[in-house]
Amino acid sequence: EVPFPDSSKDGFVARLDGDLNVVHAIVLGGAGDQEVLDLALDDHDNIYLVGTNSGFISLPGVSHQATGTAFDGFILALSPNLQAQWLVPFESSDSARPYRVATDPSAERVAVGGAFKGVLTLPPELGGSATSAMGSDDIFVALFDTGVATQ
Repeated sequence: EVPFPDSSKDGFVARLDGDLNVVHAIVLGGAGDQEVLDLALDDHDNIYLVGTNSGFISLPGVSHQATGTAFDGFILALSPNLQAQWLVPFESSDSARPYRVATDPSAERVAVGGAFKGVLTLPPELGGSATSAMGSDDIFVALFDTGVATQ
């Protein structure tokens, strides 16, 4: 059984065996809403998921407090046994929603595509670049290597 914290929406990831028994599971719960919108596996069975956070995500080794007026987006890398490897937020002065994530065949890069309103900012360790939306919803595409560098 996987406990869900008190919140209106909590995302989760579960790894099942061939008989559909839960082998590993994690909940992205905390204050506010956390939603998983897409996930991808690489050739080493690492999991990359994207979603939104309007509150606080806390897993062993990673955490994020939303800064947007609506919600922030994020990409979370998990090992095959669902241990958090890294989390990169897509912080916005309004909202950021990463819709899709994909890995390349070499398992060295991860691509994320989504939309944002307001000003989208990457964290300082990834250059801290900020870009302003020119319309109501503007798109973004980010390319990460599995060591968490952006391009």
